[in-house]
Amino acid sequence: MDLVLNLFCWINNWPNRMLFREDGVEYILPIYENFNVALHISYYIMNVFLHIQSFSSITVCIHRLSTATFENSNMFWSKYFLLVYLIILVYSSLATQLINLNKIEFDYQLRAFYPAPLTDVTFSMAYILLIFDGNVRSAIRDKIPFTIMRETRVPDVRSTHYNSSRVGVV
Repeated sequence: MDLVLNLFCWINNWPNRMLFREDGVEYILPIYENFNVALHISYYIMNVFLHIQSFSSITVCIHRLSTATFENSNMFWSKYFLLVYLIILVYSSLATQLINLNKIEFDYQLRAFYPAPLTDVTFSMAYILLIFDGNVRSAIRDKIPFTIMRETRVPDVRSTHYNSSRVGVV
């Protein structure tokens, strides 16, 4: 299934590969001028397949690890294999909906395509939360003073910073 998905990805994103090649401009320019929606659809499909390929690789790893570890794993995978990939397809298309895709424009003087700059910073909310969560936790851990209790005895309390208002048990 992973090989089939990679093949579909390669076949369906040919317009995006041709956009930024020097010899591809003469082939893509008529499509850009007459049927610009095709490039936007191809750009969307390319991002969907990026997510599909990532999750497909993760699924293949989980499949192999679970098959090697559990005896009944093959029954699960043979029964729910297509359902797992259907969930991956739906999630990947929904995740791509959250991304603001920048438009591709053509500079007639340079005879080259270039991505238009985004007006505001837009990313997928899931990725922002993953990055933000880790950074906030490390900043809070480094900046907020707290006290450590060793072996839960009161005489073993020591302060790590100026303030001993928070108590943590080690």
